[in-house]
Amino acid sequence: MEPVLKADLHVHSKHSSRPSQWLLQKIGCPESFTDPRTIYDRARERGMDLVTITDHNSIAGCLEIAHLPNTFISEEITTYFPEDKCKLHILAYDITEEDHREFQKLRSNIFDLVAYLRSQSIVHALAHPLFAVNERLTVEHVEQSLILFNLFELNGCRDQAQNHTMRTILAAMTKDGFYDLVQKHALPPWGQTPWIKGLTAGSDDHSCLNIASMYTCAENVTDVHSFLQKVVEKKGRPEGVPATPETIARNLYSIAYQYYHDRFNMKHARKSVFLRFVHGCLSPEGNAKASLMERVHRLFTSPKTRITARLLDSETMQEYLLREASDIVTNDRNFLNVAEGCPRDQKDLDRIWAAFVNRGSDRMIAHFLERILQSFHKANLFDVFHSIGAAGSLYTMLAPYFVAYGLFSREQTFARECLESLGSDSMEAPPYAVAHFTDTFYEINGVALTLQQQVQLAAAANRHYTLITCDGQNRPP
Repeated sequence: MEPVLKADLHVHSKHSSRPSQWLLQKIGCPESFTDPRTIYDRARERGMDLVTITDHNSIAGCLEIAHLPNTFISEEITTYFPEDKCKLHILAYDITEEDHREFQKLRSNIFDLVAYLRSQSIVHALAHPLFAVNERLTVEHVEQSLILFNLFELNGCRDQAQNHTMRTILAAMTKDGFYDLVQKHALPPWGQTPWIKGLTAGSDDHSCLNIASMYTCAENVTDVHSFLQKVVEKKGRPEGVPATPETIARNLYSIAYQYYHDRFNMKHARKSVFLRFVHGCLSPEGNAKASLMERVHRLFTSPKTRITARLLDSETMQEYLLREASDIVTNDRNFLNVAEGCPRDQKDLDRIWAAFVNRGSDRMIAHFLERILQSFHKANLFDVFHSIGAAGSLYTMLAPYFVAYGLFSREQTFARECLESLGSDSMEAPPYAVAHFTDTFYEINGVALTLQQQVQLAAAANRHYTLITCDGQNRPP
């Protein structure tokens, strides 16, 4: 049997200190809290044979684990197209400290940086090729990237549609089509068959939750050098599962949670079942499995949280939210299992956390509406404004989901644009579909009429759109 080595070729540690997401910037939170040694241990636990760290413009994390076996120094370099400052990220592998210093001198100009990488025969790949890092990426930039790079990453923080689009564009690239781009952009190609591209994969993990969720395999190799040589020869094989919006959102919650947990020393603050549940969902190490005595104790103490859901006049909003959240956890077996340390898959935790946030936000909305109506009834206008302001904080709590779904939506739109521009008539669209659940469709009202029109438009445009409703008369759509 041929030896196979695996490596997650895109992971971040605490040395990636500058967050790209505005949400983390607003709270002054670093991009990652993961200790380099933790990355090494977690990657090895999850089956990675080789370990590297790709921090933004830093090799400090790699140097911390350089003494450990099967490691190599890597970096994610931020670089720019000089004419419009469009930002790209390049992953460079098995580099030296001198290489790192040279990158910092050259990275303001992508053409100078790529020329250096080529001259030094440094293995490098374009990270998340269709992700607009600073919202300036265009199809023309992607065209130039197809000339500049021979290796492209399938990224674990991007969605399936974007990765599928990139794979499809590369597979459809022909020699003639490639040299048409070379002539259009007047850029020099590199390699004997530059129109044939290779793929890598990495998790792009920032929270320590998803290390090795995507990774690169190479067959018939025994060490770092032979592994990377296979990658250069375009014989690396991407493996793993890409992210969903729920994955990205939970990662953002996790980074924020780790920030506050570290900043305010919350190690001894997990007495409530709710805080144990949060720790189980958002902390990389999760909870230790509860003992029998602990579970018995919680069984007898948890009903105390199930008092009336109404916010009492003497109760602060913080106390109310903590009590409501604890009540949600104690009344759901899946949530309790997380609080009690029962092991769960990361994708399961994505869904469980999303379900909790959804249920909690529903309760909060209902409570705020009831309180506002009561205040109107009592003509207490000051309390109305206070309740509206408190309800606004709900949107802050939901912000990671707004960010994640908005990001994926924009990325899918741009991926389709690239597919239409760079693809051929035989290329398939990315595999995604939409299901819409509704309790009104056959009735005579504005919502039902709109939904009927949407179904007709989707059919006319040959889009995958499924509408699911209830009907006792078994009528056709």
